[in-house]
Amino acid sequence: IIDKNEITNNKIIESDFRTTAISEGTKEILEKFGFWQKINKKSQPIKSIKVFDRTNNNNIDFFNHKKNIQLGYIVENKFLKRIFLDEIKKNKYLTLVEHSSIKNIEFTNDFVVINTQNDDFQTSLLIASDGKNSYLRKNLKQQFFSKQYNQSAIVINFSHSYSHSNTAYEMFYNSGPLATLPMLNDKNNYRSSLIWSHDPRFINSLYSLNNNFLSSVIEEHIKKVLGNVINIINKQKFS
Repeated sequence: IIDKNEITNNKIIESDFRTTAISEGTKEILEKFGFWQKINKKSQPIKSIKVFDRTNNNNIDFFNHKKNIQLGYIVENKFLKRIFLDEIKKNKYLTLVEHSSIKNIEFTNDFVVINTQNDDFQTSLLIASDGKNSYLRKNLKQQFFSKQYNQSAIVINFSHSYSHSNTAYEMFYNSGPLATLPMLNDKNNYRSSLIWSHDPRFINSLYSLNNNFLSSVIEEHIKKVLGNVINIINKQKFS
């Protein structure tokens, strides 16, 4: 595994305030490989999803009444990263190479040769998972389609006065979607993670608000389904 960043750095791990939604199918795969027992301790099940399209009258509710089967699970990224990195370090068949960027790729009849600034690696299979601006995709001249939506996003983790009742909320506004995902309660505090997409100017303005104003904006736009915002835990914006 080659990564240009120092992904085992605790400060980098802690700086990711996002959450990941794990589907029931993914959970079954994680169970098969023995990971889920550790992840489950840090997961918040989703039992229902409520979707609103601009107004309270345009709404759809999703439920799963099958016993022990959830609509998904919310896990904080920092916990997922630690669990997977611990497993990578313990696995004798995996080598983690940090602070290293791929400079060139060569193909032979039997192998792929990968050149980095420090080492060369030979492998029978290369898996490219280096993100939307993939160097490997460009190097291999793979065709792709991209579209500029002129939107940024903000993630805000916050505590609130009402229980989320294992419910995820999605609000579709003309300006962009907003969602709240239920998080595991912390010291008897109800917690959720808000993800909001909007034009970059609005997101920058939102990010710069003090916590009192930000709390009011959140309460207004999620229709107080979670009651009052008690505390803004952390926030992070993405362009």
